[in-house]
Amino acid sequence: MQFIWHIYMIPTCKQIETFASNYNEYAKHSLNELIVLAAKKKPGKGSFIFPSSHPKVKSGNHFPIDTEARARAALSYAGHHDSHPWYKGTVEELRSAVRRAVKRKYPSIDVSEPKKKSK
Repeated sequence: MQFIWHIYMIPTCKQIETFASNYNEYAKHSLNELIVLAAKKKPGKGSFIFPSSHPKVKSGNHFPIDTEARARAALSYAGHHDSHPWYKGTVEELRSAVRRAVKRKYPSIDVSEPKKKSK
């Protein structure tokens, strides 16, 4: 059982006793959950389209694609900006590389060229 008390809630003596007697178990359980969440959120070294070792990257890792959600975000981010200061190349080269990498890793994701907006 998880105890979450809000400011407006006043725990009973029994709730406080139960929580205190099981505190170590709650803390251990919560710590393990945090470790698992941290491991899930951190992309692996091979999960970036442009790792820091890429010849066209000035610094840092860019565009993680370790999950489908991040792959979709990479496509979106690449399409929204007219320049990427960390990238040594044209924006169209970057967008093309992102589309290729996402399509290779997640074939189910549509990576077609965005439609041009009519003026």
